This record gives sequence, structure tokens and C-alpha cells, in this order.
Amino acid sequence: MTPTLVKLQRAAKGVAPPPPPPKSVLKRGGNARYDFHRAVERLVEKLDLQLLDTSSESGYGSEQDVDSLNSVSSNATAASAATAASSSEASTAPSTEQSPPPPPLPRRRGRRRVQFDSYVLLLQGLKERNLELVQANVREVCREAMSTDEVTLEVMRCVVDSEEAILREVLAHGFDANFADPAGLTPLHLAAAFNLLPVIKLLIANGAAVFARAHSSGQTPSAMCSPRVRNYEACQAYLRCMEECLGVANGGACHAARPYRTCRSDELCVAAGERVVVRRKGDYEGSAWWWCESGDGRQQGYVLKDLLALNRPSSSQ
Repeated sequence: MTPTLVKLQRAAKGVAPPPPPPKSVLKRGGNARYDFHRAVERLVEKLDLQLLDTSSESGYGSEQDVDSLNSVSSNATAASAATAASSSEASTAPSTEQSPPPPPLPRRRGRRRVQFDSYVLLLQGLKERNLELVQANVREVCREAMSTDEVTLEVMRCVVDSEEAILREVLAHGFDANFADPAGLTPLHLAAAFNLLPVIKLLIANGAAVFARAHSSGQTPSAMCSPRVRNYEACQAYLRCMEECLGVANGGACHAARPYRTCRSDELCVAAGERVVVRRKGDYEGSAWWWCESGDGRQQGYVLKDLLALNRPSSSQ
């Protein structure tokens, strides 16, 4: 048996190895040979190798450890099987206790409503002659919107169609009864041309000027009544009566249908809807300039009768 094996046998039996020799067996001389066995002995002594029990340090358990591990794994398998069986029985058996209610859903935002412009709806109501649509939107638009080309065109068509209810709504909410188209025709001119007596009364009650003249022909509403259309006599007689009453009824009080500014000292500046009092119907018969006094009585001057109305225009109220 070699010295190395003897050393290993002693270490296994727990016998302390003998003390190392005081001198190295390795020769450093030129003629000495390398002793392999002695080098191994020195390596073993240096590492102080003890082979008492290497199973726990090496990670490979003994038979008892293997048995304990097997028992633990078997117990874990049995526990998992029992848990699975209990869960399956719980799922198949009818539940006596009610499950908790699900959490509430997040609150939704309010639905957005499509809202059309009131002006567009008003214009649609005028085109369709829909009184309810006009009433629902005429209060929502401004007065400037009542004087656009689209609205005035549809109102003129309503005058021709004798839509009194629609005309009453638009006049009460800012439409100018003295509006004139590029030819100078006002709604009163059109109503007189078709002999629409109810519409004529409605317009005059809302401040239409009875002496307004069309730019193209220079005719007043009473001169535009159509003899070949029915109600000619009634319409012409009513308009002539309103012309006679202007400047006489109510103590000569009347209202300016349109604003007027002048630089002449003998003429009177008036604003739309301003109250004036007629003192003299011109200096001669058929004169177009009437001598008037302002509502407060401080100023006097000539005012063109084409600008005067029996009632205050609704657009200036």
C-alpha cells in the first residue's frame, strides 16, 4: 500500500495523521527527481482534508434524508389532491351563501345632445311655414339676425302667402315692419299689391309707414292695390283712411318709422320709434314735408311724411 492510501485510510478512520517531516522530500538539486507521491501528501496536509462525513456538504443526502424527502413529497401530493377534491365538491354542490355583489360600474358621462343653431331652425320654420318651430326659436336669435337677407326674403314670402300667425311672431320679436328690399318695396307694399287686408292691418299696427314710397315707381301702398284682385275697394279705402288719420288722430302724435339725420336748421332729426307731434301738414296742399315738434316739445322742424307711422315700430321697442 502506498503512503498516500495509508494517509487516506487513517483520515477515514479518524486517526490523526503523523506530523509532517521537518524537511521537504523534494530535492531541488539538479540530479534529484520529482517525487509525485510526496507532493500529493503535502497537498493533503495543506488542505487538511477530513473525510469524516461528506454527504451533507456535497448536497447528496443519505438514505434517511431521501426517505424524509419522499415522505414530504407524498404528503404534499395528498394535500393537493384533497384540496382539489374539496374545491370540485364545492363547485358542484349548490351554494347556500350568496356571493358578494360585483363592484359598481364606473359612472358614465352624460350623453351629448346635438343642438342646432336657433337661426338655422328659425329659417327652416319660415321656409316650411311651421309656426311651432318659429315660436320655439324666434326668441333665441338676436335682432340683427332678423334683418338678414335670408330671413327678410322668407318673411316677404310669408306676407304674400298671408301667414298672419308667423308674421305676428316675427314682428313681435324684432322684425322691422318697414324693411325695404333693393327696389324699395316694404311688406306693406306687397300686402297692398295682393289686397291682403288682414296683413295690412297687422303691419300698420306694428308701425308700418303708410306713406312709404317704392324706389322704382315712387308709389305708396294705397296706390299699389290691385283692381283685378278681390278686396280691392276694402284695402284701398282702409289705406286711404290711415293716410288721413296720420297727423290728426291722437292729437297729431305719431312715431318715426326710420331714423333721420339732417344738417339743415329747419329740419328735425329723429330716431327710429321717436314720438313726434304734427303741427302742420306742410305749407301747401300735398306737401311731403310736415312741420312737427319733438316729443319733449323743445325742438320743431320739418319731417318727411314718408318716415311717419301711426304706431310705434315693434323693432324699436
